[in-house]
Amino acid sequence: MRNLLIGTVLEAGTTIEAHDARTLAELLFAAGVRHGRVSMPDWREGSTAPATGDKIALNFRLNQLGQAAERLAAPRAVRVIEHEGRPYYVRLADVPQPWRDQFRAALRGSGCPVIAGEGECAYASDWSDWLRGSFPRW
Repeated sequence: MRNLLIGTVLEAGTTIEAHDARTLAELLFAAGVRHGRVSMPDWREGSTAPATGDKIALNFRLNQLGQAAERLAAPRAVRVIEHEGRPYYVRLADVPQPWRDQFRAALRGSGCPVIAGEGECAYASDWSDWLRGSFPRW
């Protein structure tokens, strides 16, 4: 059985436990902890230490969640064009900078709709997933 990973939110004095780094990061983020403001003075060595991969995964996920929160703050006004009453696509030209370049980079290797007269487009589902931080899916 794997040991628990434990995080403490110092401001609140709250202790959070999880079986994996991703879940711990999500719980810490929900408690207000942000990437870059995490101090980990108690990473022990030896048999009680969390795996190095857990440290990396925790910081990666906190960073990913922070970027997603930032993305959600501004570009909600991007128009989603519907087809037959369902969300279908967004025009990349409608996405404000710097999010346009970041979203375009995330789209590399993905299928995109070709809409006559619309320029570069992306599926609405890819846009909403990207806003939530779950795209690209690797």
